[in-house]
Amino acid sequence: MVDLPLADLAWIGFAVFLGGALRGFTGFGFAIAATPLLSLVLAPAQAVAMVLLLGLCIGLTDLRAALTRSHGASVAPLAVGMAAATPLGIMALALLSAAHARLAIALVLVVATAILISGFRFRRLPGRVPAAGLGALSGLFNGLAAMPGPPVIAYCLALPLPVADIRATMMLYFLGTSTVGLATALASRLVGPAEVLGAAIAFPALFVGARTGALAFRHASERAYRLVSLLALTGLTLVVAARSLVDLLG
Repeated sequence: MVDLPLADLAWIGFAVFLGGALRGFTGFGFAIAATPLLSLVLAPAQAVAMVLLLGLCIGLTDLRAALTRSHGASVAPLAVGMAAATPLGIMALALLSAAHARLAIALVLVVATAILISGFRFRRLPGRVPAAGLGALSGLFNGLAAMPGPPVIAYCLALPLPVADIRATMMLYFLGTSTVGLATALASRLVGPAEVLGAAIAFPALFVGARTGALAFRHASERAYRLVSLLALTGLTLVVAARSLVDLLG
């Protein structure tokens, strides 16, 4: 990391700041924004390892605030469903290529995003069984393509809760996914001294970005929050769809 050109280090700082600002505002999106940008100057595995380390660090920084406002009755079944179904997604990779898996995820995202854009909201809080089912879908996505977030983002945005509670719920959930992902990366020896050093160097940019996003959230209307969140989800949908098509056609 210390041997990288100054321009590359500046780009890493920008990518981490941008991802942190998006997460600070919406409660999600750090990995969505930071990983592809970091991959422009770092090896993909190194970028992912740094994002996992940084995601855990910022999640722990915000843990107290997330616990205060999060909807625990939704987080618990989501997490249980995700943990239970992730091995099934991994096994399904034997039957479905990564490109086809991403295409399936993109199609699900298109439907979910269209439903949210139409203004759909749950009239009352879903029970534990539907939440666990969404968590299981998240786990399948995690096993198939290391993407546990999209179903949970769409689900949380449809909950009949104040946006501060929705944001905190996603922060708490993604702290859990970062923890599981980092444990897997450590077991696979994808995290070494270089990645830890890189995360340490980049953390101030992440912290400033997250605080900037949080400040913007405190001054934003519910309509603005939902608009930015839907734009981020739409951007994720387009990226996943484009990558799957490139892989399939290539």
